[in-house]
Amino acid sequence: MPTVRLELTDISGSVYSSVDCFSFYFEKESYTPYTSLNGTFYLNTAVANPKEVSFYIDEKKVHYGIIDTIDFCVGLSGKLMVKLKSKGFTSMLTQNQLEPGLKANVSLNSLMDSFINIPNVTHEDNSNTQNYIYVKKNSSMWDSIANLSYKLMGTYPYIEGTNTVRISPKANPKNVSLNNEKMLSYGIINDYTKIISDYHMQDINGDYSIYNLSNPAAYSRNIIRHKHIDLDRQYLYSPQDALVYKIAHSMRGFFSYYGEYQGYSGEDLSDTLTISGIITNARINRIEISGNAKGITTKCYTYFDSFFNQ
Repeated sequence: MPTVRLELTDISGSVYSSVDCFSFYFEKESYTPYTSLNGTFYLNTAVANPKEVSFYIDEKKVHYGIIDTIDFCVGLSGKLMVKLKSKGFTSMLTQNQLEPGLKANVSLNSLMDSFINIPNVTHEDNSNTQNYIYVKKNSSMWDSIANLSYKLMGTYPYIEGTNTVRISPKANPKNVSLNNEKMLSYGIINDYTKIISDYHMQDINGDYSIYNLSNPAAYSRNIIRHKHIDLDRQYLYSPQDALVYKIAHSMRGFFSYYGEYQGYSGEDLSDTLTISGIITNARINRIEISGNAKGITTKCYTYFDSFFNQ
């Protein structure tokens, strides 16, 4: 059975470790720019000023992040328990804003290294340059990364490992192969909650009649959701591309396969999943790992949408 370990670090740098887990739930997803951990562990002592959390499965660090909430309590057993919720450091990419306006000759390297420094966040080495990106008022740093990723490569960015931003697929993916003997369950999910049927965007004069795009996949499912939006200056060179991107983003994860098995094989986003007789080497887009005293289970999802497994 896989082993798990929690490390709490306080503001002085002292580390408090526990291998005694009551339960945990870990999640990582392609369209969510951070890992998430919810867990309850037994600990020898309370930590006065906790700063950050690391979580390992079979000594592989799968989560490293800030603390959302943490509760040190004594239960009926009389043992000290720590209940915590944590997000990876890359979550702060959604909580920081760049100065609005035009940024010329931007690469992933310059975007990540030249504006806001976020602790423990790294990125793939990619110096490919886009002529410009436009940072909208109140948009997050992650919005700019997603904009750049789409313009450069037609991709959506994701998090590799604990806190590494990537915009290109993994070159040598690990494959997880499941058959009936290995699987606890498998299935198909259709998620239509985010689908938009029509976008209507203003032109430079405020007219909504020029830039419009309908989504046939929405209409074929009797989904009618119209959005009227301001001119997206991120795509001034080709305004219609803004609507293509927004329709594609609204379809994120709308169809997926999943397979669930006992244990954890070390897979990550952009690795691949094979389910015997169903899918072969499909990129993994969501990983859920849960565990308690009875063991660990892993569920891997592969999306088939505009950005993945096309």
